[in-house]
Formats: sequence, structure tokens, C-alpha cells
Amino acid sequence: MKLYLDTSVIGGYFDPEFSENTVLLFDEIFKGFHDIIISKVTIKELSTAPKNVRELINKIPMVNLEIVELTQAAETIANIYLNEKIISQKYFTDAFYILL
Repeated sequence: MKLYLDTSVIGGYFDPEFSENTVLLFDEIFKGFHDIIISKVTIKELSTAPKNVRELINKIPMVNLEIVELTQAAETIANIYLNEKIISQKYFTDAFYILL
């Protein structure tokens, strides 16, 4: 199964509220049961995350990992969402997740 992971899913691994299910998911990911998609937006957001969160994606088998670029079309649509007040500036990067 192909899964897109955003920053909150990756951080959920270490969050007591979400860790039970997220740890099970990542166990399957580490065993290569899923193909994982992570965007450059997520990579950028993770650059300021705690070290254990940043290192978690390094455990994903490279053969099962795809890192996708942010397209101009996705950025344009995200800006439309912002201008139309569908999302606020605080959640601007979240618009990219639904567009990838």
C-alpha cells in the first residue's frame, strides 16, 4: 500500500496520545510492507523537529521511500486557498498535502 506521511504522522510516533497506532504503522513501514511518500515540504518542516523525530524517517527502507517535489501548480492552488480564506497562513503548508 502507498502511504503519504506528513509531519504530524511522523511526530505522532513519539506522542503518547497517538503512539500506539503510529508505532504499529511504522513497524509495518520498517518491514517494507508499505511504499512511503514524503514531500519536500515535510522534509523542511522536519528540519526543526526534535532529533528523534527527524531520525525516524531515516529508518524507512530507501527502496520504499519516495520524496516528492512541490509543484508550481500545487503552490498556485495553495495560494488560492489562502486568498479565498479556505485556509489561514498558519496552515498554509497543509494545503500542499492535499495537492500532492
